[in-house]
Amino acid sequence: RNWTGVENDISKYLSEETQTRQGMDLMEREFITYGSAKVMAANVTFDEAEEIKGIIEKTDGVQSVDFTDPDTPEDEFVRHYNNGSALFNVTFRYDENDDMALGAVDAIKAAGKVPGKDIIIVGCDSVKAAFDAIVAGDMNATIEYTPLYGPFVVEAVEKLQAGETMSKEIIHPEEGALDTDGGIDLGTVVSVKAADVIDQRQY
Repeated sequence: RNWTGVENDISKYLSEETQTRQGMDLMEREFITYGSAKVMAANVTFDEAEEIKGIIEKTDGVQSVDFTDPDTPEDEFVRHYNNGSALFNVTFRYDENDDMALGAVDAIKAAGKVPGKDIIIVGCDSVKAAFDAIVAGDMNATIEYTPLYGPFVVEAVEKLQAGETMSKEIIHPEEGALDTDGGIDLGTVVSVKAADVIDQRQY
């Protein structure tokens, strides 16, 4: 079939001459940051951990994987491999979000490992697909980054344009952490069990 592609990023439609487009290009050139993740594999030998590192390095979108090697001093070595658990610091070529986490799930399955168990998967954005993955056991958690604050920002801009004085604090929809079990105290928030609120999602 000949499918017609759809561009969902509205910034792609901005003219090169607009200040917005030029500002976005400048930000990307001068202040670009890459997504990163800490990936842990449990119950693996060191040789298996090195194989996993190679698999991750070959995954599309991965820029680098920081692990360790046998010649590393012991105090540094145990930060990445200790008691059958391996920790990989992964840097991506693009932002970290739920889509990247879901891609990692596929890569982990292809490597013969069990996502959510052998390797902990945490995303960011809290989209519906991530909730489905958490309920299915493929992901462990997602950190909410809601798009629902848009109307609050528009209202604030309109009030400022009208000459009104605004508070320095604008309260927007509450964000949180969603995971498999809920009840984890993260300091500023307590995680919520994804399965309990999946039917309430607006995005």
